[in-house]
Amino acid sequence: MALTNFTRTEESNIGILNARMRQQLKDDIFWSRFAGYTTIKKDDRGRVEKIPSGMPIEIMEDFVEEGMDHMLVPMLLELTGAGIYGDKQLESNEEAQNVYYNKVYINQLRHGIRSGGKMSNQIVKPLQLLKKREPQLRRWLARQIDIHIARTFYEGWSPHITATTANGGLYIGSGQKRIHPNFFTAASSVGSQVTWNATDATYEASVDAAIDGLTATAGDYFSVGLVESMRTKVQDLNIMPMVTKNGYSFIPWLIHPNQAAQLRADTDWKAVNQRVNCDPKDNHIFTGALGEYAGFVFFERKLGVFGATASANVVTFGATNPLSATDTNPKKCSIIFGAGAIQRGVASKPTIQTDDYDYKNIDGVSIGTICGDARGEFYDSTSSKTAVVNQTSCVVATYSA
Repeated sequence: MALTNFTRTEESNIGILNARMRQQLKDDIFWSRFAGYTTIKKDDRGRVEKIPSGMPIEIMEDFVEEGMDHMLVPMLLELTGAGIYGDKQLESNEEAQNVYYNKVYINQLRHGIRSGGKMSNQIVKPLQLLKKREPQLRRWLARQIDIHIARTFYEGWSPHITATTANGGLYIGSGQKRIHPNFFTAASSVGSQVTWNATDATYEASVDAAIDGLTATAGDYFSVGLVESMRTKVQDLNIMPMVTKNGYSFIPWLIHPNQAAQLRADTDWKAVNQRVNCDPKDNHIFTGALGEYAGFVFFERKLGVFGATASANVVTFGATNPLSATDTNPKKCSIIFGAGAIQRGVASKPTIQTDDYDYKNIDGVSIGTICGDARGEFYDSTSSKTAVVNQTSCVVATYSA
């Protein structure tokens, strides 16, 4: 297979195309509004420092661990000490900052378009094809990244990390999902949490039973009563809100359009949200926001909230490929998230590439990146874990047909 032979003019065009594509890709990705970048620098002794941004999607682009299939992204936990009263000595009684590093595996993600021969497609110039195909490939990658991040909330890692090696994946976890440890179901609008178990398969079976218990009754719908219940549970979990530059504090809650329909039908919601108080002109984060209630700001998105199928102690979230199959399961799994909810590592930024086949008779265009996602949490032990700490997000399932 021949390598593409570019002229200098074409090389320049490809460079401009990649720069423009990355900005447009960022605009296309829903999760971009919640993303921040880890600052990496060296101290005066030459040691590498990683400073988290505090945003829900923590992105680290500088791949420090070169030659490896993973990177370490920092997580900063909140202080929990009681403090010191009066004149009691504070020295030697300070609280240490708890910084944990989440291992984020990375893998390549690519897609491409290949044309037919020149005669059948009447191809004139390679760059003309790039102009037509680049937006389509860019939109594909944006939707895939949205899907990967959503699935990471549910299963612990992005799908190209857990896929089998035969399919190009890393097969981390040997195919066993790490279902979110903070998993709730509506359960008569009180938000019942599934008891976590150190054995992933055992915990999945418990989540399976809880999802199976959701029925087409008002108590299992998405309602203001459920929102009020989750308000206190989110504080118990220590999920930290986002704070805008003007000081507005809120916790994002991503819901499915079916859940949004149930919420809008709730009379208590109608009373509070005669209008959406989140003005997108004030901050782009709120563009398209459904409304706010009890400290949450709700975002409605079909591609980011999956239905769950429970069968024989196995939970399946959404369709295998949400871009080509419709998720019809009525048990929708909404996502509440705060600072550090997802750690995302990027070793190679998205890039457009071209290639020629059959002596330039057939033209191919591709887009690709090397990246990976991991849910923001840590275990007390990697070998024989007995506890998990997730102070960044939770999943709330309802019956929302």
